[in-house]
This record gives sequence, C-alpha cells and structure tokens, in this order.
Amino acid sequence: MQESTVEQYERALYAILMEGFQGGNVATIEPSFQKKIEEVLAAAQWEAAIALFLLLSAEDPDFGRWVDMSMERQKTLSRWMRRSEASMTRQVKRLLARMKRTNKKREGSDWLGSASRAESIAITEITQALSMGEEVAAGIALKNGFILESVWVTALDEQVCPVCGPLHNMPELSWSDEFPYGPPAHVRCRCRKRWRLRKKP
Repeated sequence: MQESTVEQYERALYAILMEGFQGGNVATIEPSFQKKIEEVLAAAQWEAAIALFLLLSAEDPDFGRWVDMSMERQKTLSRWMRRSEASMTRQVKRLLARMKRTNKKREGSDWLGSASRAESIAITEITQALSMGEEVAAGIALKNGFILESVWVTALDEQVCPVCGPLHNMPELSWSDEFPYGPPAHVRCRCRKRWRLRKKP
C-alpha cells in the first residue's frame, strides 16, 4: 500500500477518536463509536490484502491467474471477507478493552482526551490492521498451495527505535514468536512487511 493511503486511514481513525474524546463517551464505548472504528479498520485490512494480491500477481503470472480465477468464482473474495471480519473483530475488542482499562487507571487525566493519545492509537491500530489483512491474504494463498514469506521493514531513518532497528530485513522466523502478525512492535510503530512468493503448487 502507498504511504499516502496509509496516512488517509490514520487520519480517518484519528478523527473518529477525537470525536469520541470530545463527546466524553470513550469511557463507556458507545456502539456507534465502536462501529465507526470497525469500518475504518475493516477497510484498511481489505485494502492491505488486495494490495498484496495485486503486487504478487504482477510479479508472478501463475499467482495472477489463480487470483483472477478465484475472484471470478468469488471463492477468494468470500473466504477473505469471513476471515477478515473475524480478525478485525478481535482487533477492535482488544483495542476497546485497552482503552477502557486506561480510562479507568487515568480517570480525570487530560491525556485521555488528547490529540497525542488519538494519534498514537490511530498509527498503532492502522499498522496492526495492515499486518492482519496481509496475514489473512497469505493464509488464503497458503490453502491454495502458494507459500508466501515476509521480512520486517523499517523506515531506515533516525526515528527507527531500538526495538525495530535490529528487525530490519529479518525473515519471519526471527520475530514471529514475539510478534505473530508482524508490526506493530510498539505504540506508534510504522514498520511494514515486505512479501515474496516462496513456493507455488
């Protein structure tokens, strides 16, 4: 996915969070607030998976033919939607649980409704959604005999942290135990994964 697209999702989630903070509803997590979050994360997951399929289709004709055939028959699409919905639901539940715990611990703190908090959550959760969307896509490909592998990629700039720096260009075996879906490794992590097709059926 292009960075501008990622930033659009981050801004969308940030706006929803700020709206919730200003409305004073974050402590109770109203259904409408939860629904808006779900919609943004689901869209980010979907786009990440489609982007991965398109990237690998452009690189490998056999993979591209499988994607085209599966999409025509709606098999890949329907499977992905079911698995994506399940993974997105898990992510939202974890996020809302963390927000409730934090609200309880820091009740009355200005930080709870701050732009800084909203930005941190938005960056972290969009990174998580992208990783989970790619993992869902990789899982569907695996069931059809295409084995994908990923490496951890940082921005390689002065903002890269001591946690992520050593992970740059490292294969999945090096970090999957600690980070099963890959990035984020921490709050405000903007690392990504780079994928390639390792084996075809």
